[in-house]
Amino acid sequence: MLRFDGALDSPRSARFGQGSGDILYVDCFGTEDSLADCFSGVDSSCGHHRDAGAVCYSGAHPNPMEVRLIGGANEAEGRVEVLYDGLWGTICDTWWDLRDARVVCRMLGFNGALDAPRSARFGQGSGRILLNLVGCDGSEDNLADCAHAGIERYICSPRRDAGAICYSGVHLVGGSNDAEGRVEVMHEGSWGTICDDWWDLRDARVVCRMAGFDGALDAPGSARFGQGSGRILLKYVNCDGNEDNLADCAHPGIRDYTSCGHTRDAGAICYSGTHPNPFQVRLVGGSNDAEGRLEVLNDGSWGTICDNSWELRDASVVCRMMGFNGALDAPTTASFGQGSGRILLNYVSCKGTEDNLAECAHAGIGRYLCSHTRDAGAICYSGNPFKVRLVGGSDDAEGRVEVLYDGSWGTICDSWWDLRDARVVCRMLGFDGALGAPRSARFGQGSGRILLKNVNCEGTEDNLAECVHEGIGRHSCSHTKDAGAICYSVRLVGGSDDAKGRVEVLYDGSWETICDTWWDLRDAKVVCRMLGFDGALGAPRSARFGQGSGRVLPRNVNCQGTEDNLADCTHGQLGYHTSCGHARDASVICFSGVRLVGGSNDAEGRVEVMHDGSWGTICDVDWDLRDARVVCIMAGFDGALDAPGSARFGQGSGRIFLANVDCERTDDNLADCAHEGVGDYTSCGHAKDAGVICYSGDPFEVRLVGGSNDAEGRVEVLYDGSWGTICDDLWDLSDARVVCRMRGFDGASDAPGSARFGQGSGELR
Repeated sequence: MLRFDGALDSPRSARFGQGSGDILYVDCFGTEDSLADCFSGVDSSCGHHRDAGAVCYSGAHPNPMEVRLIGGANEAEGRVEVLYDGLWGTICDTWWDLRDARVVCRMLGFNGALDAPRSARFGQGSGRILLNLVGCDGSEDNLADCAHAGIERYICSPRRDAGAICYSGVHLVGGSNDAEGRVEVMHEGSWGTICDDWWDLRDARVVCRMAGFDGALDAPGSARFGQGSGRILLKYVNCDGNEDNLADCAHPGIRDYTSCGHTRDAGAICYSGTHPNPFQVRLVGGSNDAEGRLEVLNDGSWGTICDNSWELRDASVVCRMMGFNGALDAPTTASFGQGSGRILLNYVSCKGTEDNLAECAHAGIGRYLCSHTRDAGAICYSGNPFKVRLVGGSDDAEGRVEVLYDGSWGTICDSWWDLRDARVVCRMLGFDGALGAPRSARFGQGSGRILLKNVNCEGTEDNLAECVHEGIGRHSCSHTKDAGAICYSVRLVGGSDDAKGRVEVLYDGSWETICDTWWDLRDAKVVCRMLGFDGALGAPRSARFGQGSGRVLPRNVNCQGTEDNLADCTHGQLGYHTSCGHARDASVICFSGVRLVGGSNDAEGRVEVMHDGSWGTICDVDWDLRDARVVCIMAGFDGALDAPGSARFGQGSGRIFLANVDCERTDDNLADCAHEGVGDYTSCGHAKDAGVICYSGDPFEVRLVGGSNDAEGRVEVLYDGSWGTICDDLWDLSDARVVCRMRGFDGASDAPGSARFGQGSGELR
């Protein structure tokens, strides 16, 4: 919330002094984006002598944890121990799961985790129990980056020490090429096989992606690629097909399944690029060409799809294959009549973005029993099939959501209904966004059909039809659960042009202002992007553009700056804030675009920013390569080679809009960077106009000179037609690593300075 990357400590007992306001109790998992997402409430029984604090950090964790595995049969398994304060301690197994074990395994150089044993499977530790309630998402580089309760914060028994079983990769053996073969998994230092019980194309698809391919063509069993000789490590593997790793799939655990036998070793046939055998599909039995029973052409004849796991995302892929925009429904149970051919596919599981059904996870061609009474279908659409309206509200910006379908209006069940869904409805009606997504028939009960349920929008869709849902009118729900929406629009008032002004929000039928408490550039940035600008140059307070006359709505608006909509930001309760008068109305100053002027080509020049209808410059105070990089990216280049100051590309003639610009490496827009705010910095003078030199592609060529072989030497860089050297200030192994990879090596073992390989004669870069 405060734009740091994480927390080092959570001090208690008012370490940083006692506060004076209300006291809240808070219970977070650690993965939430805002305290507002945590369980919380007012705690009148707690005194300010117990005020909580936080110690934050930015960038990589300054105190990464070191881990080891103890008590296992080999180095790939064991009790997880963490080094802290010079001593090794254990982890309590509360919340411990495969995602946490995966982070530990990757820290130790393995590819992933096969299991996350609990209850001291590898024996009890004797040191301190350091961590509890560990909550990794599995993608972290170090346990220190995961949520946890703190060091030694909770009592736990050594009987609950957490463990990990790691593995290193998979490979395919015995095939005619590297894209096929018997599947083998590395465990305990040796390769083992997988029993083909339950083995199907979904499982093979995961293996193929782990091996660097795009998907699977087949999942042969019965040792098609020869029998292995090691242990049979896995059995009853049951993947959805969209996992990134076999460790994410359901299975009974790793062991030696000798009862299976190597005659049943599982295999995989993989492919790269687009699917070499795309499916051809058709719709049969519908009242028009946009609906029907789905049939797939295979081996010269048409077959059907069993409706196990069949849903809207699967039907959407089919509809797009046939030239429609998407799917309205994914009917099951032979809604368009029973087919007569083979049932070719089962357990189809698409993400919804695939170009062909063959790219979706499924169990394989015709490898299972299913009845034609369960033939799957699709109802497709083109254009915008749904119209919506709001009914029962006090004005046209709020009400019960009703959808026009097949000539009549129906409602939406409020299961899964949230602000993202309401936002799509509001934009369909011409508003800027949604402030609320009321449930439980807040605006009265409808009387028509309940058309949609379990609507699940991203919030960026243009029409409800693009959102995931259960289908049209195929569910039980009561009108007591009719969903609603409260919409709003935003405008700027009082500025000299449409890029700046007092922020006003249309709410409850009238335009209201925003209190400037906590109002800053991050909040302004969200407003500006909502209005179609690139970002914000300023976030004026104290009614800079005049006082409004309506109510003052939210206060304590607190955006991260990355939100698409003000409604996504944390803010106080909506309502009339009498304690904040119009003298504190919040405002924004927006901008669109940058340009480079005065250079010898379009990749270099003086930086100018559009604001207030005219172009202005930037003062070069604190201007550096990070700032130039952001400008170059905004201008469509890949990065910056230099950040010249002192009006290298000539002096501008307009206003000097910005000074003390301070961008981070992760910023993509000047609006994301810290700066003094937009103004007219006449004290700087155009003699200090900032510039940039941008590049696209790979601008540098490097070579190593003076070493005893081609893997070492003085680093020289080719620029502007001549070779130059690099000064060793701040030169370290991470810099050398980049050079070595540019030269085709895997990495760097040292980064010598002080002209170890002799002095160069060209220019120092």
